[in-house]
Amino acid sequence: MLPLIKSLRLVALRDAFAHLNGALEPASDAYKLRNPLLLKAFSPKHERNEKGLRRFQTISAGMDNGIIDVTIKCSGKSFFKIGPNSTLTDLVCLYGNKAAAARIVKNFLQVALQDDTVSESTPLSWFLEGEQLPPSARAAHYAPQHSDGDTV
Repeated sequence: MLPLIKSLRLVALRDAFAHLNGALEPASDAYKLRNPLLLKAFSPKHERNEKGLRRFQTISAGMDNGIIDVTIKCSGKSFFKIGPNSTLTDLVCLYGNKAAAARIVKNFLQVALQDDTVSESTPLSWFLEGEQLPPSARAAHYAPQHSDGDTV
């Protein structure tokens, strides 16, 4: 079982990418694939589309895997050379977006977190800190494993 998701900042970061990718727009790949962060499929067991993007059975599974992915990347435990000292713009680009998209993510985060200090150069370590989810809400942010034992 994966650890509880405690940081409101990580949840907002995941949601910012879901917003950027149009996860609630029926015509978007993010919506059709139930993959709000447009995560790539790495395991041969993962269902994928022709672009190699992972397909999830539910939006909830896609959101759970999104929170796992941003947590891994912000903490520096990713295979990619990104970690706590990397910036928000670095993460935006890693997810396959142009650097200019960092402004959209930053604007979303400023509103969602009610914090105008968030910038494109905010280090990813910042998302691991800050206000925590109340214990009653944490259970809703467990990232359950799928029936095949895979998560991301």
